Amino acid sequence: EDKVSTEEQAFLIGLHKFMHDAKMPIGRIPSLGFKQIDLYYFYKQAERIGGYDSITHKRMWKHLYDKLGG
Repeated sequence: EDKVSTEEQAFLIGLHKFMHDAKMPIGRIPSLGFKQIDLYYFYKQAERIGGYDSITHKRMWKHLYDKLGG
């Protein structure tokens, strides 16, 4: 049984609200290839390696992709 933490629930609710308000609602869970992306895990891993600007500056998107099981 998968249990979702309160922190993860709050993140997902906030993300869906943000995307809805930006007129880009999340209709389905995004995927890489045939694997669905765990958006909370993606966020936490991206945060751990410095966030969007740091990942982009250091060209670490492939590293993040690999951490997601790509």
